[in-house]
Amino acid sequence: MKKLDSSLASLVAAGVLAGSVWLVSPARGAVVVHVAWNALAISWLIILSVFVYIGLLQAWVKPAAMARWLGRSSGAKGFALASTLGIFLGGSLVTVFPLLAALRQKGARVGVLAALVTAWGGKAPLLPLEGRFLGWQFALVRMVMVMLMAALVGVGVERLVGERQEGGTSSVPG
Repeated sequence: MKKLDSSLASLVAAGVLAGSVWLVSPARGAVVVHVAWNALAISWLIILSVFVYIGLLQAWVKPAAMARWLGRSSGAKGFALASTLGIFLGGSLVTVFPLLAALRQKGARVGVLAALVTAWGGKAPLLPLEGRFLGWQFALVRMVMVMLMAALVGVGVERLVGERQEGGTSSVPG
């Protein structure tokens, strides 16, 4: 309930700010509403689809399987998998963090999640653009470096906060 309260407070604060802009300048207020509406129209299907994937993950992936691939027993394989697959993971912040929470609830360890979200910043779908504008050598070296750094970040997070995060909680229903 606390997470819902903070989300509602954030929505109310955004509404108050948008209303204040509208009062000061109705034209700028209209721009705020227009941009917000367009952003919602573009992203709601993506957000909904990710939540469906999270539901499928909750329904079909057994905790033992998650532990084998991304949990404590996965060892270096978990970091390698997260550091590689994270690059190919699409979506925005709004979709990635609920997915990470669902993975955590299913037994993925915190260091592997840190590697996954770090690698997610690598954005493999942008590789063709990056190669075209900055050169393929640059693009491929950067991609490899992102994967290596993601693994290092994951190991570091695991060592620094991993034990304290065991059994962490999430608001993702399960």
